[in-house]
Amino acid sequence: MSNERTIKITIYVLIALLLGFGIFVYANSKANWIRGNNPSSYEYSNGETRFLITNIKEQNYVGSQIRFYLPKSDQPYLLDLRYGPLQLEDVEIDRTIKQRLLDDKQIFITIDPKAGLTGKTTIAALEITKVLNNEYFFHIPVNASMISPYRGYAVKTCEDANQFETVMWFRLGEENSVKADRNCVILTGKTEEDLIREADRLALYLLGIMK
Repeated sequence: MSNERTIKITIYVLIALLLGFGIFVYANSKANWIRGNNPSSYEYSNGETRFLITNIKEQNYVGSQIRFYLPKSDQPYLLDLRYGPLQLEDVEIDRTIKQRLLDDKQIFITIDPKAGLTGKTTIAALEITKVLNNEYFFHIPVNASMISPYRGYAVKTCEDANQFETVMWFRLGEENSVKADRNCVILTGKTEEDLIREADRLALYLLGIMK
């Protein structure tokens, strides 16, 4: 498969999933099924609150389910991510990011169409999107874009970010980091799997599950 075709498929999948993807919030029956079939679980504390984390192995999916409560709600929410908090404690993030997102009306997740990224980067984008555009959490619309012109898609770079529109740039580099540059959030991973870990770490930070 040519590099251009790989890029095209990755972009189409990213666009379709970001626009149509709902949050992985499950009913209690789902939680009971998971616990019955995958009994491995643990409690995670962020120093203030304890959360039940259940390891998931369902067909080809391996991940973690986090059980937590929203303010003024007595019903638990169950969120599936690829990585649980104990697996992410080594991932450092810029803790100014949450404050920067509070006024956002729109978020663009952007990639380099020439970087040869695959479906793993799509997964990373979905991990953070399921938190950002969820009506129970931040309810901020999320769209896909490119850092340079490609087949008519929106072009967004860090220079386009402003107080009401954050740009999240997923890229490969020589370090693993989640940093803020004014109103731009840059997730840099040595590998695409690192990008998934960083997206999950950022999601759990934004929800207050990890500090």
